[in-house]
Amino acid sequence: MLHCPTCRTRHLRRDGGALRCPSGHTFDIARYGYAGLLTGRRATSGDDAAMVQARCRFLATGRYAPVRQAVVRPTGRYLAELRGRVPGMVTVDPVKEQRLHRALNPCFKAVVTEQVEYSMALVGLEALDLVGMTPSARHLGRADLNDGGLLPDRATVSVMATVYQPR
Repeated sequence: MLHCPTCRTRHLRRDGGALRCPSGHTFDIARYGYAGLLTGRRATSGDDAAMVQARCRFLATGRYAPVRQAVVRPTGRYLAELRGRVPGMVTVDPVKEQRLHRALNPCFKAVVTEQVEYSMALVGLEALDLVGMTPSARHLGRADLNDGGLLPDRATVSVMATVYQPR
């Protein structure tokens, strides 16, 4: 059962295209089925249409299947091959883990955390889509990436996966 992140009531329920609590707090459900329940400062930019298309194409390959059903966040080794070869790739925030814990701690308790790491082959345009679905897409164009074999044919998926339970 979901808690309202604003008033912490346990009765957050689906109502059409949104999640609502009895106090009237509303959280829109995105076209892809998720609802953002974090409160506080909002992000200054979201994914544009090209980023969403790249994500859909890449996720359809099944390369993220081992981690798709968990709450995950990247480690410093995540996509290291891309970051090492592509100038302008955004790095992993070294305090991301702490920020996530602070944001979730009021309503959720971490039950178990495991590191999941594996190497994946990148075939055809998959490397372009992998870059295209990340925040780096705002800084790099496809023309920048097609320059002389810049993209690797393998990448490391390295994430921390956590199961949370409501407090």
